[in-house]
Amino acid sequence: MAAACEVGISTWQNYEAGTSQPGPAVLARLVAMGVSSDWLLTGRPPGDADEQLLQDVVANLETVLAERNLMLPPEKKGRLVALLYQMFREMEEPQVARGHHLIAKVVTLAS
Repeated sequence: MAAACEVGISTWQNYEAGTSQPGPAVLARLVAMGVSSDWLLTGRPPGDADEQLLQDVVANLETVLAERNLMLPPEKKGRLVALLYQMFREMEEPQVARGHHLIAKVVTLAS
């Protein structure tokens, strides 16, 4: 698996041991090999996504991008959606509408 993801064996062992986490390039390679992105990002099995939360994240991200007159390439927007979804999913009470300022800050960092 290390070779397929283009990382060293010790790096892969660190991922498995939980002492380090793979970056976006490794995650993208895993997804390209058919690994569920939802599972990679949340640890939950595929199909266990909270569709309403995902819709709220996408809608709010689109609003922030429109307010700032920004366009992001699909791969960057996809990574932002995945990151924001994971952040809100880990909250005790994910309220994306209240998290508009957080989404705006993440967009600022990403653009």
